[in-house]
Amino acid sequence: MAATDTGPTGTFITVAGSDRVEGVICVATTNGGYEVTLRLVCQLVPLPQLGEQIKAAIATAAAIARIQVDSVGVHVAGLDGMQVQ
Repeated sequence: MAATDTGPTGTFITVAGSDRVEGVICVATTNGGYEVTLRLVCQLVPLPQLGEQIKAAIATAAAIARIQVDSVGVHVAGLDGMQVQ
């Protein structure tokens, strides 16, 4: 991964108190967990494997923090400086 991306309108962010996480949307679900979506700009790598690595890292971090993550979505906003439509 090269960077996160806030989207064309700059609204792809999560804010909690004074913390602002750009390129991430985290929404509470009805069963007490969270739906996490990331918007990334990536290096030119095999994207399915990158997505799986990112999902595994989120699962590990959530387990350590004792947070239930119900789903993880990964949106590739661009590749190595090229925007994806």
